[in-house]
Amino acid sequence: MILWIVLFLLVLLISFFLAYQSMRDFRIVPIKTGAEYGLFLVKNPVQLSVDILNFFGDQIAKQSLTLSFERLFKGKQSALVIFGPRQILMSLKGLSVLELEDYTEKVLDDQIIAWEVGFKKPHPDGFNFTNLFEKLSELDPTDQFWWQVNLKAEQLKTNENLFYTQIRCVLISNDPQRRKKLALELDKLGAPALSKIPKPFSSQKILEFYQKRSLTLEKINPRLTAGEVLNLIALAFK
Repeated sequence: MILWIVLFLLVLLISFFLAYQSMRDFRIVPIKTGAEYGLFLVKNPVQLSVDILNFFGDQIAKQSLTLSFERLFKGKQSALVIFGPRQILMSLKGLSVLELEDYTEKVLDDQIIAWEVGFKKPHPDGFNFTNLFEKLSELDPTDQFWWQVNLKAEQLKTNENLFYTQIRCVLISNDPQRRKKLALELDKLGAPALSKIPKPFSSQKILEFYQKRSLTLEKINPRLTAGEVLNLIALAFK
């Protein structure tokens, strides 16, 4: 009898361990949530505020959805786009959003270097990047750099939102030597608070994650306030 109890407990323990292992790297893929998503250019990014981001957080938390902010740089030009639930993003007129086709589909795999970015532990409370994208002034007119911040909101009892955050980067350059040189410089963006995550994924695989706007739920994902998220996409919060 005791032997059966021990075996039963052992089976439960193994099942729990396997379930934990499978969930540790669980990825949320927006297109599989059932919600209708869209990609939008933000023509009036100065209107993006803590209040607006918290509004987005309230909406996506209720439905367990995700949101992605993407800063796009080409040479000296830059833009902000949002990927998220179409109905929610179009409900606010102040941002003046314009729906786009997905810009990621025409990139060539052999012209990219891609990586993921994480936060050094312990997470520095109230971090502030004075000029996160300063080194991007070195981009040539044909160079591109994409900075993606994926978010999943958690609504606290205080009616505030915290956002599980994951960052991915894609660098595009025709010149292999220049691409390698730029990558070594750009993977230091936000240091020492931020750092490149060493993961066993190729650039092509990370590009695939980027294109799907997937968010991996891991313990290393920091939880940021709305103000910190805006700071992370280099927009001063209001």
